[in-house]
Amino acid sequence: MSSTVILDDVIHRDSLKSLQSDNIKALQAHNDNTGKTNFNEKWYSLNEDHLFKDICTSFLQLANSYFDLSSCIGYEFWTQNNTRPSRRHLDKDQQLLEEKGIYSFPLCSIIYYIFVDENLVGGKLDIEDDIIITPKTNRMIIFPPGRYHYVQPFQGQRVSLLINPWNKTLNNST
Repeated sequence: MSSTVILDDVIHRDSLKSLQSDNIKALQAHNDNTGKTNFNEKWYSLNEDHLFKDICTSFLQLANSYFDLSSCIGYEFWTQNNTRPSRRHLDKDQQLLEEKGIYSFPLCSIIYYIFVDENLVGGKLDIEDDIIITPKTNRMIIFPPGRYHYVQPFQGQRVSLLINPWNKTLNNST
């Protein structure tokens, strides 16, 4: 089984500033004045156009260097803008689990920190097997399927992009 991969300085500094500007503006455009508005989890085929397609495609290509994504036909994508999952969880096909009691996992899970406040308190990513990762701007984490993970409570700003590549079409993400 592959292990967790941590990559720093994934995007060149000049490109990162542009990416942050464009995408933080997009997130703010969906803001409901709480500072916690996100792009909800949604399924995309590999050739489907959307606001974050270019960055998702680039990140999938990079992840393919560490995990075999040759069978990938699409991916789930969502953001967390000052939010976090409420509990420890597995990335999985939720609909298949609810309907048939069967666990099915993405090819890997990808987290990219597009912005992390330098004064962030907490917010570390806790992955099964006692891997604890501090969020950092321009850091990507790629971890194997079927791993429980959790984000610790935090204070400050923390914006992440999340991608789960799949070798099948999902119907639970709309």
